[in-house]
Amino acid sequence: MKKFGSIFLCIVLSVVYGHWFINKEIIGGDWPYFPIDLLRGLSFFVPSWMPYQINGFGGPSVLYALDSYFYALTSLFVRVLSVPWPVVYKGAYFGLFLVLAYTSSRFFLSKLVPAAQSWQRDIASFLYTTNTFILMVVGGGQMGIALAYATAPLVLGAAIHLVHTVTENKISACIRQIITVGLLYALLTLFDARVTYLVLYAHALYIVVHFFQSPKLVISSVVVSIGIVGSIVFLLHAGWILPMMVFRFTPYDYLITKSTGIGSLLFYSFASFSNGLSLLHPNWPENVFGKVYFLRPEFIFIPIVAFMSLLGVTGQKERLKRQNILYCGLLVIIGAFLAKGAQGPLGELNIWIYTNVPGFSMFRDPTKFYLYVALGYLVLLPVGLEWLALRLARKIPRIPSPVILCIVLTVFIAYWGVTIREALTKELGGTFRTGSVPNEYRELDKHLSADNSFYRTLWYPRQQRFAYYTNLHPAVEANHFFQATNSAQLASSITRSDAQEKIKSAAIKFIIVPYDSEGEIFTNDRKYDEDKWQEAVITLDRVPWLVNKQLMGKLVIYEVPNPYGRFRLVQNGLFNDQNIAYSSQGTTRYSLVISGPGELIFSESFNPSWMAKINGATISSIRTRDGYNSFVLPETGTHAIDIYFDQENAYTYGRWVSLATLIILIGVWIFVGRGSRNKYEN
Repeated sequence: MKKFGSIFLCIVLSVVYGHWFINKEIIGGDWPYFPIDLLRGLSFFVPSWMPYQINGFGGPSVLYALDSYFYALTSLFVRVLSVPWPVVYKGAYFGLFLVLAYTSSRFFLSKLVPAAQSWQRDIASFLYTTNTFILMVVGGGQMGIALAYATAPLVLGAAIHLVHTVTENKISACIRQIITVGLLYALLTLFDARVTYLVLYAHALYIVVHFFQSPKLVISSVVVSIGIVGSIVFLLHAGWILPMMVFRFTPYDYLITKSTGIGSLLFYSFASFSNGLSLLHPNWPENVFGKVYFLRPEFIFIPIVAFMSLLGVTGQKERLKRQNILYCGLLVIIGAFLAKGAQGPLGELNIWIYTNVPGFSMFRDPTKFYLYVALGYLVLLPVGLEWLALRLARKIPRIPSPVILCIVLTVFIAYWGVTIREALTKELGGTFRTGSVPNEYRELDKHLSADNSFYRTLWYPRQQRFAYYTNLHPAVEANHFFQATNSAQLASSITRSDAQEKIKSAAIKFIIVPYDSEGEIFTNDRKYDEDKWQEAVITLDRVPWLVNKQLMGKLVIYEVPNPYGRFRLVQNGLFNDQNIAYSSQGTTRYSLVISGPGELIFSESFNPSWMAKINGATISSIRTRDGYNSFVLPETGTHAIDIYFDQENAYTYGRWVSLATLIILIGVWIFVGRGSRNKYEN
């Protein structure tokens, strides 16, 4: 029975996810395509300034923690060891997701129900890795959230174990468990800090549920969790938290195209309470943004079976198990209530929580709260199935209990297969479909990578997923560049008399109409429309100053004559067209020599942390009318200029703090373990 359950689970996971590892590349959803030149140029640590961020004009990383994982992987495996990138990401993202989701779900069940049988652990893994919520997440290519989802049961299970370890007054065991939980919370934060926030609340709920069992447990757990574990996580992530504190910014400051007000919560509230309670993602199965389906009747049985578990745990001996089942039930109800967002019932309460509770503004897409539902059902469904099998065995004593259990499990697995039938029959989109990089984009990569001078490319109307971009050749989306909300506004903007100077000032050398191979850009009612592509080409054909039109299949490339460089000089109100030579040290420091007075324009997004040391004197950047950085040069002489991003030092200091913390924690963990072992042996 044990081997059969594990083998069956592996077969199901292979059917659902096997194409990830069979196909040459994984393409779809939000999973990004990275040009090989970009990957080969990345450092081990995330720089404080990334030129290809914020629509190609540079900015700090908006997802520094997750980017740290990405940069370390690519630097070690792609740049140093020359491992093909598809092999790296299939193992470090998609494969790791499956391993973590499979093992951590079993671990969580064992902490909530220590006497759980092997078939219950198999069911828990089966449910947690194949429900509609996580299938939509991974199908959408949101692998940071997926890895955090997969890690969450491991973190919460370890935190729950810590709660009981603290009350047992076992000092050495408590110290090691505190360090373990701190490291796990730090790992979870690496993948997605929002999920860490959710797990912290789930951790707090567990403490509250067990308050009457032991008030001492509450006090000691709160002190340990908030004080010690929180400090460990903070220190391990000092590399990006410290600069945020010193320079007073958050990632939201750079998400310039996204709103975080109440309006966005109202807009993203797709799920109903019934959807959440049934663990049915509102966009299942097409995963088309905003396309919501009615509740499927077959999903109604999921909460019915799950909440049967509340009937099966009685007696004083099972008090802890009963409280744990109650805890999981509360997780499900709270998760379903919060996942519905501003929808009724009591949608006003959700809005109040979103507005007034610190941190909840991060969840403008409230479906993230499906995590609570999945965690709760991870425990409730296996326990509910056990209760149902025992109940039937008492009603039908002539049939052996193992036979009844097999029948119950077979029926339930078949039923679950019906609920996710689109995954089993290969009907899901996103990363679940087969795709490849068109030859046009491979040719474009070769064409652009051959030029070692700095310039940007403008993608009209927006960047295609296979667009070539690096720190040397950032990609810019035309709709954001011109702040246009529709094709008519964009066409009007690029044909204005001042458009050429605006584009030249942005160091844009090529304007590209993409080949919409995936049907994501030129669409009408969510379907590819050839006429819209033709309209874009006709608009650019009418721009008189564009030259050297080239065709690469359905890629259309226009050249901008004489664009300005990364640096340009303004003297007496006029631009000096001569290219300014410079040398760079990474993406945060540039050195150049310029003669004469004037205003030096640095054509990247303005940030007050950009500084210039001119002949030994340090001056701050001044914002230009176009939103770039500028530095006023002295009146006479030849100037040796060192331009640097001042935040880099804070990131460096933070990384040293993180490294020292990690070394100390590992040392203490080993030392305490040896000490307790020696004490036991003596």
